[in-house]
Order: sequence, then C-alpha cells, then structure tokens
Amino acid sequence: MSQVVDANLSVALVLATPYSAPAQRLWDRWNAEATGVYAPDLWAYEVTSALRKAMSLTGMPLPEAEACLGVLTHLGVQLVPPTPELDRLALRWAERLGQATAYDAHYLALAEVLECDFWTADRRLARAARNEVPWVHGLDEIA
Repeated sequence: MSQVVDANLSVALVLATPYSAPAQRLWDRWNAEATGVYAPDLWAYEVTSALRKAMSLTGMPLPEAEACLGVLTHLGVQLVPPTPELDRLALRWAERLGQATAYDAHYLALAEVLECDFWTADRRLARAARNEVPWVHGLDEIA
C-alpha cells in the first residue's frame, strides 16, 4: 500500500522533535513493508525551509543541515508534480477545512487521488481532516 507523508513528519526523522520517535517507528514499519511513500513536489521546498529555520533558530551549521537534507532526499519519497486536478482538489480541501492557504491541502488532495492514507505530524491538521475522512492519520496514533 502507498502512503502520503507531509514535510513535518519527514523532518522529524532528522531533527529532534517531540514526535521524532513515533515518526521513526512509522518510517521503519514502512521500510519493512516496502511501502511506497509519496508527497507533492512542495515537500522538497518545505523540508528545505524547515532545515533553514532550524539553522536560524538553533545555530545548526550549514554542513549539518546539508547532511540532514541528504538523508531526507534519500528517504525515497516519490514527489508528484502539480496537476490541474490536484490544484483544484487542494482548493476544495482548503475550503473544506477553512484554511487560508492550500499548502497542507495539496497533501490531502494527493492522498485522495492516490486513494491512500495521509500521515502528518501536524495535530491540528490531522484532527480537522479526520473529522472529514477516515484516511488521515497523525503521529499520535503511533505507540
């Protein structure tokens, strides 16, 4: 089975966060099951921005951030370019969830199109979307 993953969950694999341990357990499970992991193209921009933010806030040196980026790049997340259908669905998802932007909605749109589960480290997004559909999951579900 395939999964869609957001940038927050992915970044938790390389930066210490309160949800790094469940993110790693989930990723290990996917590796063991040879699960295909997908994300919209914007995932690459978001993980790069998250690493830059970590550099700015924590003083992480550039070589360390580049090493983290290398790890993320080699996770095997299959990036899906935008299409008119995905963009239209993202607009609908953003409206449905009352979001002012459609970044998160692109992940939901991709999961809908691929007919697979979506995993996020964003509790608020998971909670809001789970009220709409059963295939959205947060890291709070991982023991």
